[in-house]
Amino acid sequence: MQVDPNYIQNLVGSLNAATANEAQLTNELSSGLGVTSLASEPAAVGQSTLLSAAISQDDSYVQASASAQSQLQVTDSALGEVVSQLTSALSVAVEGANGTQNATDQVSTANQLSAIRDQLLSLANTQYLGQYVFSGSDGSVQPFAQDNTTTPRHHPLQRRHRPPIHHH
Repeated sequence: MQVDPNYIQNLVGSLNAATANEAQLTNELSSGLGVTSLASEPAAVGQSTLLSAAISQDDSYVQASASAQSQLQVTDSALGEVVSQLTSALSVAVEGANGTQNATDQVSTANQLSAIRDQLLSLANTQYLGQYVFSGSDGSVQPFAQDNTTTPRHHPLQRRHRPPIHHH
C-alpha cells in the first residue's frame, strides 16, 4: 500500500475550504444576502447593481407621480371652490338685480360681490409647494392681481335709469 505524502496537507486544505464555505453560507443565512462580496459572485453583483439602479429610477417616478397627483388635487379643489364662488356671485347678482333693493341692500350686495371677487382672486393665485398652479410654465410668478386703475361705469350705489318708453 502506498501512502500519499501530501495526504495530510490535502486533508487540511479540504477542511479549511469546507470551513470557509460553511462560514460563507452562515453569513448568507444570517444577513439574508446571497451575495456578500464581489469576489464570490461577480455576475450576481452586476445584476444586483443594475436592479438597484432600476428600482431607484422607479422610486423617483413614483415620487414624481405622487407629487403630480397632489398638485392635481389642490388644483381640482381650487377649481371646485371657484365654481362654488361663481354660483354664489350669480345668486347675489340676480337678487340684487330684481329691483327691490334699497340703498342699504345695494351696499350689502356690493360688499358680498367684492368679497366673492377677492376670494376668486385668492383662488386664482393658489399655490402648491410654493409654486402658483395657474401661472403656466413659470410657477414662481403670481398669475393674477386686482387692477385698481379702472373704475366701473356705474357706481354700485347708483341706480341705472332706463329711458322712458314712448308709444306712438
